[in-house]
Amino acid sequence: MTGGAGLMTGGAGVMTGAVLLVGHGSPDPRFGEALAQVADGVRALLPGTAVALGFLESTRPTVAQAVGGLPPGEVIVVPLLLAEGYHTRTDLPLQLNPLQLNQLHLNPPHLNPLGRSRFDVTPALGPDPLLEAALARRVAEAGIDGDGWHVVRASARTPVAQVADQVAAAREEGARRVAIAAYLLAPGRFHDGLLAAGADRVTEPLAGTPELLELVLQRAQSSRGAEVVPIR
Repeated sequence: MTGGAGLMTGGAGVMTGAVLLVGHGSPDPRFGEALAQVADGVRALLPGTAVALGFLESTRPTVAQAVGGLPPGEVIVVPLLLAEGYHTRTDLPLQLNPLQLNQLHLNPPHLNPLGRSRFDVTPALGPDPLLEAALARRVAEAGIDGDGWHVVRASARTPVAQVADQVAAAREEGARRVAIAAYLLAPGRFHDGLLAAGADRVTEPLAGTPELLELVLQRAQSSRGAEVVPIR
């Protein structure tokens, strides 16, 4: 689906064109609200660029609804996902394909009279050093300074029960203070589960950190080698 789309730089690092941010989605409204703030940050740093946010499931707007709010033409798609997997390889393409313009260069040609956009999909956000820097920021903000702390790292791929077992095991081994470093994009039911997993402290999700915003911008702008707008 990388069909030559790109955002044009328009002086002083300003980009024109369209960006579609795609999140997983959650029944918990806090998840969508957190990613909406990320989208707002991207809009503020890319004046002149149409930026939309859509979700793969559970949260509105859908991907199709978000694309419908963008001008026709080239769209850079940035998956707001921490790792490659089913959602990037299967789910997202399935939702984007019906919205694509005709692509006659493909064999067989892609003919879609309803399509209005051409999509250039970037890799998922992770792994990336900026995500590690964002997590380190959250750890520091929580006052987890390494002195006497046992830190359990938890991602959405780790069952909460397993995290709770790791916390309990750390205490049995003599840890005086146990913290959970939440490698999550946004708040929701999983983060709530971590808060109840028995640790002394749990870090906030990564949305809202300057490092995450910088990474999203890098994904959007590096798609066609555009100049990266500095954040910090």
